[in-house]
Amino acid sequence: MKTKIQSFLAALFLLAGVVNAQCVMTSQYGSATAPTSGSVNFSTCSFFGEYSPLNSAAAATTYTCSITNSGYVTITQGSATGPVVAFGASPLTWSTTVAGTYYAHWAQNAACATSVACQTTTVAYVHQLHVQIRQQEEQHNVAQLWLAQVKISTFH
Repeated sequence: MKTKIQSFLAALFLLAGVVNAQCVMTSQYGSATAPTSGSVNFSTCSFFGEYSPLNSAAAATTYTCSITNSGYVTITQGSATGPVVAFGASPLTWSTTVAGTYYAHWAQNAACATSVACQTTTVAYVHQLHVQIRQQEEQHNVAQLWLAQVKISTFH
C-alpha cells in the first residue's frame, strides 16, 4: 500500500512539472520586429523571468527563439497573457498561425525559475510554410519533367 501511495505522489509531482512547463512572465523587456531572413536580437540583456514582444510576425511562418545559457521559452499569441502556441527548451522552433504580435517568455527552466543576469535573446527566421510548399512543388515538377524527357528519349 505504501508503494502505491509513493507512486501516486511521484506521478502527481511529475504532472505538476508539466503544468508549470508553460511559463508566462509578467515583466516586459526588449522587443523585435520579426525578421524575413537571418536573425535579430530582442535584447542583449534579458533576464530569465521576462517576456519580449515579436512584432509583425508573418502568418504561416516558422521562427526559432533562443536565450543564452540554455533556458526555456514559451510563446503566446496576441498578448503577453494570450494563448500559448509553443513552449520548450531553448532554442525553440515554432510556427505562427496568423500574422500579428507574438510574445517570447524567458525562463531558466521548465519550473519557470527566474534570475537577474544578462542573457542575449534572439529570434531567427526559418521559413514561410507556403514558400516551402512551393519549393517542394517546383522540385516535384522538375523531377516529373526530367522523367518525361528520359521516357521520350528512351523511345527514340
